Amino acid sequence: MRNHIIAAAALALCLLTGCAGRSVAQYLVVSSMAVDCSSAPMTVVLEIAGEEQNDYMTLQGGSYGAIFAQAQRRSGRQIYLGAMQCVVFGGVPDGKALLSQLTALQSDSRISPNLQIALCENAQEFYSDGADGEKLAALLTLQYTDSRRSSLKELLNLFGAEGRDGLIAWVSTGDGELILDGVVPTGSSDYTAVWKPNEFCTLLLHRQEEMRLTVAENGTAAGVSVSRLKLSRVTVEGNRAKARFSAVATVQSLSGPGMSRETLEGGLRRELMEQIEELDRAVMQNGKSDLLGIEKRAQLMGSAVPEQLYRNTGYSVDFILRDPKGLLER
Repeated sequence: MRNHIIAAAALALCLLTGCAGRSVAQYLVVSSMAVDCSSAPMTVVLEIAGEEQNDYMTLQGGSYGAIFAQAQRRSGRQIYLGAMQCVVFGGVPDGKALLSQLTALQSDSRISPNLQIALCENAQEFYSDGADGEKLAALLTLQYTDSRRSSLKELLNLFGAEGRDGLIAWVSTGDGELILDGVVPTGSSDYTAVWKPNEFCTLLLHRQEEMRLTVAENGTAAGVSVSRLKLSRVTVEGNRAKARFSAVATVQSLSGPGMSRETLEGGLRRELMEQIEELDRAVMQNGKSDLLGIEKRAQLMGSAVPEQLYRNTGYSVDFILRDPKGLLER
Protein backbone atom coordinates (compact mmCIF):
# COMPACT_ATOMS: atom_id res chain seq x y z
CA MET A 1 0.00 0.00 0.00
CA ARG A 2 2.96 2.30 0.63
CA ASN A 3 4.02 1.79 -3.01
CA HIS A 4 0.49 2.90 -3.97
CA ILE A 5 0.98 6.20 -2.14
CA ILE A 6 4.40 6.71 -3.72
CA ALA A 7 3.02 5.91 -7.19
CA ALA A 8 0.10 8.30 -6.74
CA ALA A 9 2.43 11.04 -5.53
CA ALA A 10 4.79 10.41 -8.46
CA LEU A 11 1.92 10.72 -10.95
CA ALA A 12 0.66 13.93 -9.34
CA LEU A 13 4.14 15.44 -9.26
CA CYS A 14 4.69 14.44 -12.88
CA LEU A 15 1.50 16.27 -13.88
CA LEU A 16 2.53 19.31 -11.87
CA THR A 17 6.10 19.51 -13.20
CA GLY A 18 5.54 18.10 -16.68
CA CYS A 19 7.83 15.19 -15.76
CA ALA A 20 10.78 17.46 -16.34
CA GLY A 21 11.34 18.44 -12.72
CA ARG A 22 12.57 16.55 -9.67
CA SER A 23 11.98 12.86 -9.05
CA VAL A 24 9.58 11.79 -6.31
CA ALA A 25 12.57 10.84 -4.11
CA GLN A 26 13.46 14.51 -3.91
CA TYR A 27 10.11 15.31 -2.25
CA LEU A 28 9.00 14.81 1.33
CA VAL A 29 5.69 12.99 0.70
CA VAL A 30 3.40 13.26 3.75
CA SER A 31 0.85 10.42 3.90
CA SER A 32 -0.80 11.36 7.23
CA MET A 33 -0.19 13.31 10.42
CA ALA A 34 -1.11 13.26 14.10
CA VAL A 35 -1.69 16.61 15.81
CA ASP A 36 -1.44 17.16 19.58
CA CYS A 37 -3.46 20.27 20.48
CA SER A 38 -3.25 19.84 24.26
CA SER A 39 -0.73 22.65 24.69
CA ALA A 40 0.86 25.48 22.74
CA PRO A 41 2.76 25.30 20.51
CA MET A 42 1.10 22.26 18.98
CA THR A 43 3.12 19.11 18.36
CA VAL A 44 2.74 17.40 15.00
CA VAL A 45 3.98 13.96 13.96
CA LEU A 46 4.28 13.65 10.18
CA GLU A 47 4.13 10.22 8.54
CA ILE A 48 6.50 10.29 5.57
CA ALA A 49 5.86 7.78 2.77
CA GLY A 50 8.84 5.61 1.83
CA GLU A 51 9.52 2.84 -0.68
CA GLU A 52 10.17 0.15 1.94
CA GLN A 53 8.80 1.64 5.14
CA ASN A 54 7.38 4.94 6.32
CA ASP A 55 9.34 7.37 8.47
CA TYR A 56 8.10 9.78 11.12
CA MET A 57 9.07 13.34 11.93
CA THR A 58 8.01 15.15 15.12
CA LEU A 59 7.82 18.95 14.99
CA GLN A 60 6.46 21.84 17.04
CA GLY A 61 5.11 25.14 15.82
CA GLY A 62 2.42 27.76 16.10
CA SER A 63 0.92 27.07 12.65
CA TYR A 64 0.83 24.39 10.01
CA GLY A 65 2.72 26.63 7.61
CA ALA A 66 5.57 26.97 10.11
CA ILE A 67 5.61 23.22 10.77
CA PHE A 68 5.70 22.30 7.08
CA ALA A 69 8.48 24.83 6.46
CA GLN A 70 10.38 23.30 9.39
CA ALA A 71 10.01 19.83 7.86
CA GLN A 72 11.46 21.09 4.57
CA ARG A 73 14.46 22.65 6.28
CA ARG A 74 15.15 19.56 8.38
CA SER A 75 14.88 17.11 5.46
CA GLY A 76 16.34 19.29 2.73
CA ARG A 77 13.42 18.24 0.51
CA GLN A 78 10.34 20.06 -0.74
CA ILE A 79 7.25 18.92 1.12
CA TYR A 80 4.36 17.38 -0.84
CA LEU A 81 0.96 17.35 0.89
CA GLY A 82 -1.26 16.17 -1.97
CA ALA A 83 -0.94 12.50 -0.95
CA MET A 84 -1.94 13.07 2.69
CA GLN A 85 -4.92 10.83 3.45
CA CYS A 86 -5.87 11.65 7.04
CA VAL A 87 -5.19 13.65 10.19
CA VAL A 88 -5.87 12.43 13.72
CA PHE A 89 -6.21 15.04 16.47
CA GLY A 90 -5.54 14.61 20.16
CA GLY A 91 -6.16 17.06 22.99
CA VAL A 92 -9.08 18.79 21.26
CA PRO A 93 -11.50 19.95 24.00
CA ASP A 94 -14.54 20.92 21.92
CA GLY A 95 -15.95 21.78 18.51
CA LYS A 96 -14.68 25.36 18.56
CA ALA A 97 -11.10 24.16 18.95
CA LEU A 98 -11.47 21.54 16.22
CA LEU A 99 -13.07 24.04 13.85
CA SER A 100 -10.05 26.32 14.27
CA GLN A 101 -7.74 23.45 13.33
CA LEU A 102 -9.82 22.38 10.33
CA THR A 103 -10.06 25.95 9.04
CA ALA A 104 -6.27 26.26 9.23
CA LEU A 105 -5.86 23.05 7.20
CA GLN A 106 -8.41 24.19 4.63
CA SER A 107 -6.49 27.43 4.09
CA ASP A 108 -3.51 25.47 2.73
CA SER A 109 -4.32 24.79 -0.91
CA ARG A 110 -1.80 21.93 -1.01
CA ILE A 111 -4.08 19.82 1.22
CA SER A 112 -6.98 17.85 -0.27
CA PRO A 113 -10.51 18.75 0.93
CA ASN A 114 -11.15 14.97 1.05
CA LEU A 115 -8.62 14.55 3.86
CA GLN A 116 -10.05 12.17 6.49
CA ILE A 117 -10.39 13.42 10.09
CA ALA A 118 -10.41 11.45 13.36
CA LEU A 119 -9.82 12.01 17.09
CA CYS A 120 -7.66 10.13 19.60
CA GLU A 121 -6.44 10.46 23.17
CA ASN A 122 -2.69 10.77 22.58
CA ALA A 123 -1.65 12.02 19.15
CA GLN A 124 2.09 11.90 19.89
CA GLU A 125 1.87 8.15 20.59
CA PHE A 126 -0.54 7.37 17.76
CA TYR A 127 2.03 5.77 15.44
CA SER A 128 3.90 3.88 18.18
CA ASP A 129 1.82 0.67 18.03
CA GLY A 130 1.61 -0.13 14.34
CA ALA A 131 -0.96 2.48 13.30
CA ASP A 132 -0.57 4.40 10.06
CA GLY A 133 -2.60 6.63 7.79
CA GLU A 134 -3.47 3.82 5.39
CA LYS A 135 -5.05 1.74 8.18
CA LEU A 136 -6.91 4.75 9.55
CA ALA A 137 -8.37 5.70 6.17
CA ALA A 138 -9.57 2.10 5.70
CA LEU A 139 -11.13 2.02 9.18
CA LEU A 140 -13.04 5.26 8.64
CA THR A 141 -14.46 3.95 5.38
CA LEU A 142 -15.66 0.67 6.91
CA GLN A 143 -17.11 1.84 10.22
CA TYR A 144 -19.46 4.51 11.58
CA THR A 145 -18.30 7.17 9.18
CA ASP A 146 -17.46 6.93 5.50
CA SER A 147 -14.94 8.70 3.29
CA ARG A 148 -17.32 11.58 2.52
CA ARG A 149 -18.85 12.15 5.95
CA SER A 150 -15.48 12.18 7.76
CA SER A 151 -13.69 14.42 5.28
CA LEU A 152 -12.28 17.87 5.97
CA LYS A 153 -14.75 19.46 3.57
CA GLU A 154 -17.82 17.70 5.00
CA LEU A 155 -16.92 18.41 8.63
CA LEU A 156 -16.47 22.10 7.84
CA ASN A 157 -19.90 22.04 6.18
CA LEU A 158 -21.38 20.42 9.31
CA PHE A 159 -19.84 23.03 11.60
CA GLY A 160 -21.23 25.77 9.38
CA ALA A 161 -24.79 24.37 9.22
CA GLU A 162 -26.80 25.21 12.33
CA GLY A 163 -28.92 22.31 13.55
CA ARG A 164 -27.06 19.71 11.54
CA ASP A 165 -24.52 17.72 13.50
CA GLY A 166 -22.39 14.79 12.44
CA LEU A 167 -20.11 12.19 14.01
CA ILE A 168 -16.32 12.14 14.29
CA ALA A 169 -14.54 8.83 14.81
CA TRP A 170 -12.52 8.31 18.00
CA VAL A 171 -9.70 5.78 17.53
CA SER A 172 -7.03 4.08 19.62
CA THR A 173 -4.29 1.50 19.04
CA GLY A 174 -3.66 -1.88 20.64
CA ASP A 175 -1.63 -4.97 19.72
CA GLY A 176 -0.65 -3.41 16.42
CA GLU A 177 -4.24 -2.76 15.39
CA LEU A 178 -6.40 0.33 15.08
CA ILE A 179 -9.57 0.27 17.17
CA LEU A 180 -12.65 2.40 16.64
CA ASP A 181 -13.75 3.12 20.21
CA GLY A 182 -16.76 5.20 19.24
CA VAL A 183 -17.68 8.65 18.00
CA VAL A 184 -18.05 12.22 19.18
CA PRO A 185 -20.97 14.35 17.88
CA THR A 186 -19.69 17.54 16.25
CA GLY A 187 -21.97 19.67 18.42
CA SER A 188 -20.73 18.15 21.68
CA SER A 189 -19.40 20.47 24.38
CA ASP A 190 -16.99 17.74 25.54
CA TYR A 191 -14.84 16.03 22.92
CA THR A 192 -13.52 13.49 25.44
CA ALA A 193 -17.00 12.00 26.00
CA VAL A 194 -16.86 9.14 23.50
CA TRP A 195 -20.12 7.43 22.57
CA LYS A 196 -20.61 4.12 20.78
CA PRO A 197 -23.76 4.41 18.64
CA ASN A 198 -26.36 1.68 18.91
CA GLU A 199 -27.73 -0.04 15.82
CA PHE A 200 -30.71 2.29 15.62
CA CYS A 201 -28.40 5.28 15.27
CA THR A 202 -26.10 3.68 12.71
CA LEU A 203 -29.11 2.62 10.63
CA LEU A 204 -30.73 6.05 10.90
CA LEU A 205 -27.52 7.77 9.77
CA HIS A 206 -27.18 5.36 6.83
CA ARG A 207 -24.07 3.64 8.23
CA GLN A 208 -25.69 0.23 7.62
CA GLU A 209 -28.51 -1.03 5.41
CA GLU A 210 -30.51 -2.90 8.03
CA MET A 211 -30.46 -4.08 11.62
CA ARG A 212 -31.56 -7.44 13.02
CA LEU A 213 -33.63 -7.72 16.20
CA THR A 214 -35.02 -10.67 18.13
CA VAL A 215 -38.42 -10.13 19.72
CA ALA A 216 -39.26 -12.70 22.43
CA GLU A 217 -42.84 -13.03 23.69
CA ASN A 218 -44.42 -15.93 25.66
CA GLY A 219 -41.83 -18.52 24.71
CA THR A 220 -41.67 -17.55 21.02
CA ALA A 221 -38.77 -15.67 19.41
CA ALA A 222 -39.16 -13.76 16.15
CA GLY A 223 -36.17 -12.66 14.10
CA VAL A 224 -36.92 -9.32 12.41
CA SER A 225 -34.90 -7.14 10.03
CA VAL A 226 -35.51 -3.38 10.11
CA SER A 227 -34.67 -1.16 7.14
CA ARG A 228 -35.56 2.17 5.50
CA LEU A 229 -35.50 3.91 8.86
CA LYS A 230 -35.99 7.68 8.80
CA LEU A 231 -37.13 10.60 10.90
CA SER A 232 -40.39 11.27 9.08
CA ARG A 233 -42.00 14.11 11.05
CA VAL A 234 -41.20 16.75 13.69
CA THR A 235 -43.83 18.98 15.33
CA VAL A 236 -43.67 21.47 18.20
CA GLU A 237 -46.20 21.77 20.99
CA GLY A 238 -45.30 24.55 23.42
CA ASN A 239 -41.75 23.95 24.63
CA ARG A 240 -41.68 20.32 23.57
CA ALA A 241 -40.92 18.67 20.25
CA LYS A 242 -42.51 15.48 18.97
CA ALA A 243 -40.47 13.34 16.58
CA ARG A 244 -41.84 10.41 14.65
CA PHE A 245 -39.70 7.72 13.01
CA SER A 246 -40.85 5.33 10.30
CA ALA A 247 -39.36 2.05 9.08
CA VAL A 248 -40.02 -1.21 7.27
CA ALA A 249 -39.79 -4.42 9.36
CA THR A 250 -39.64 -7.91 7.83
CA VAL A 251 -40.14 -11.18 9.71
CA GLN A 252 -37.20 -13.45 8.94
CA SER A 253 -37.65 -16.36 11.34
CA LEU A 254 -39.87 -17.70 14.11
CA SER A 255 -39.19 -20.32 16.77
CA GLY A 256 -41.63 -21.50 19.43
CA PRO A 257 -45.38 -22.08 19.73
CA GLY A 258 -46.34 -19.12 17.57
CA MET A 259 -46.86 -15.36 17.61
CA SER A 260 -49.59 -13.05 16.34
CA ARG A 261 -48.98 -9.95 14.28
CA GLU A 262 -50.33 -7.76 17.06
CA THR A 263 -47.99 -9.30 19.65
CA LEU A 264 -44.95 -8.91 17.39
CA GLU A 265 -45.82 -5.30 16.58
CA GLY A 266 -46.03 -4.47 20.27
CA GLY A 267 -42.73 -6.19 21.09
CA LEU A 268 -40.92 -4.68 18.13
CA ARG A 269 -42.15 -1.18 19.00
CA ARG A 270 -40.85 -1.66 22.53
CA GLU A 271 -37.43 -2.80 21.28
CA LEU A 272 -37.13 0.18 18.92
CA MET A 273 -38.27 2.67 21.57
CA GLU A 274 -35.58 1.38 23.95
CA GLN A 275 -32.89 2.16 21.36
CA ILE A 276 -34.44 5.58 20.61
CA GLU A 277 -34.43 6.43 24.32
CA GLU A 278 -30.82 5.31 24.62
CA LEU A 279 -29.86 7.68 21.79
CA ASP A 280 -31.84 10.47 23.43
CA ARG A 281 -30.16 9.99 26.83
CA ALA A 282 -26.65 9.68 25.41
CA VAL A 283 -26.69 12.63 23.04
CA MET A 284 -29.82 14.77 22.97
CA GLN A 285 -30.99 15.25 26.57
CA ASN A 286 -27.64 16.30 28.00
CA GLY A 287 -27.19 18.97 25.36
CA LYS A 288 -24.24 17.35 23.60
CA SER A 289 -25.70 17.55 20.13
CA ASP A 290 -28.82 17.96 18.03
CA LEU A 291 -27.75 14.89 16.10
CA LEU A 292 -31.22 14.38 14.59
CA GLY A 293 -31.57 17.99 13.42
CA ILE A 294 -34.77 18.47 15.47
CA GLU A 295 -34.53 22.26 15.62
CA LYS A 296 -33.79 22.66 11.91
CA ARG A 297 -36.69 20.42 10.91
CA ALA A 298 -39.05 22.33 13.21
CA GLN A 299 -37.94 25.63 11.68
CA LEU A 300 -38.53 24.33 8.14
CA MET A 301 -42.10 23.48 9.14
CA GLY A 302 -42.64 27.08 10.26
CA SER A 303 -42.69 26.36 13.99
CA ALA A 304 -41.35 28.72 16.64
CA VAL A 305 -38.32 26.96 18.10
CA PRO A 306 -37.38 27.40 21.79
CA GLU A 307 -33.67 27.29 22.65
CA GLN A 308 -32.26 23.73 22.77
CA LEU A 309 -35.62 22.26 21.82
CA TYR A 310 -33.92 18.96 21.03
CA ARG A 311 -33.29 18.38 24.76
CA ASN A 312 -37.03 18.10 25.34
CA THR A 313 -38.35 15.77 22.67
CA GLY A 314 -40.92 12.96 22.76
CA TYR A 315 -40.55 10.09 20.30
CA SER A 316 -42.75 7.59 18.53
CA VAL A 317 -42.10 5.01 15.85
CA ASP A 318 -44.33 3.60 13.11
CA PHE A 319 -43.43 0.74 10.82
CA ILE A 320 -44.82 -1.45 8.09
CA LEU A 321 -44.56 -5.08 9.23
CA ARG A 322 -44.06 -7.58 6.41
CA ASP A 323 -44.39 -11.35 6.76
CA PRO A 324 -43.39 -12.71 3.33
CA LYS A 325 -42.95 -16.30 4.62
CA GLY A 326 -46.32 -16.40 6.38
CA LEU A 327 -44.77 -17.21 9.76
CA LEU A 328 -47.17 -15.24 11.96
CA GLU A 329 -50.47 -16.57 13.28
CA ARG A 330 -53.47 -15.45 11.32
